[in-house]
Amino acid sequence: MALHALVAPATRAQSPAIPPVSAIVFQSTNADSQGTDIYLTTFDGTGWSRPQPVVRRSGKDAQPSLSPRSRWGVFYSWAGNADKSFDVWIADLTGPLPSPRLINLTRGVTRDGAHDRDVSWDPAGRLVYYQSTHDGGAPELYAQEVFSDDAESALIASPRFCQLTRAPRRSTRPVAAIVPTQPATFRRLAFNRNLNQDTGATEDRVWTADLTVDFGSTVRCALSNEQMVRTRRRAWRPALSTDGSEVIYATTGSCGSQRNIGLYHLTRQHESAVICRDGQDYAPDFSPDDQWVVWTFRVSSSDSRIYIAPRATAGDPATWQHVTEGFPGIHSQPHWGSWPPR
Repeated sequence: MALHALVAPATRAQSPAIPPVSAIVFQSTNADSQGTDIYLTTFDGTGWSRPQPVVRRSGKDAQPSLSPRSRWGVFYSWAGNADKSFDVWIADLTGPLPSPRLINLTRGVTRDGAHDRDVSWDPAGRLVYYQSTHDGGAPELYAQEVFSDDAESALIASPRFCQLTRAPRRSTRPVAAIVPTQPATFRRLAFNRNLNQDTGATEDRVWTADLTVDFGSTVRCALSNEQMVRTRRRAWRPALSTDGSEVIYATTGSCGSQRNIGLYHLTRQHESAVICRDGQDYAPDFSPDDQWVVWTFRVSSSDSRIYIAPRATAGDPATWQHVTEGFPGIHSQPHWGSWPPR
């Protein structure tokens, strides 16, 4: 059964204010079309700046995410790996751009040749989550320490990490939220799991997990998980609201034959369509105040754009704003954070 859009159309004048310290990072195809670079655009209260490169080098630097204080960006890359295996990197955003200090987080932590990717920050800033083929099989999810405190200033020299999932089917794209009603060690995790690994068919679904992280002498990750979005349609690339009560994701078949954006409320166990049209809309994320959404709008094989809209009226194209207007290219995988670093 097709989903219906969240609300009736509205005008841009009715839109909520964009958070005044906003920043969006995204990946964009680089000049030689052989890889991707990381770009940043910021909002000054009146409009979005022309995107500037954050990390620009040969190879593929992809899927960026800003830390909670925006002092660091995290992404995955094959830079420096002859076999083009991926590692997780962080970039010091307080330094000069596009040549910030770069640190490889997973080299020497996971095995050489493993693919470490699909990375995101923990909401408190001390951990990152990523998928890895560290054990040599299908991708599984891991949590790894980066900082010893929430100030994002003291890097851990010998990081500890733990495996979050152990399943016969691949698990990818982890994101986490801190639930206010739960203990400080509690996290709600959302991630993809492929339900048809044996046949090789793409049947991703969004799963949820209750995660407890102990920052004592060891990093302990206790995890229980179940399917979050119960639908027969493909659902992937989730992002959680700040309080972990809602998840937004890309889906197929709900409003035509192509990619749309859906939203699922965990308490009500109800699914709605955020963007419902026969188009190519995917890779969504919430703004820090959960009032806006950002996503990738694919126009053609050589033209992908970053758009934002109020979450309540995103079904109405009249309320969309083209963040990368005047900056053509293949842009994707946006993440909405704050700016400047603090």
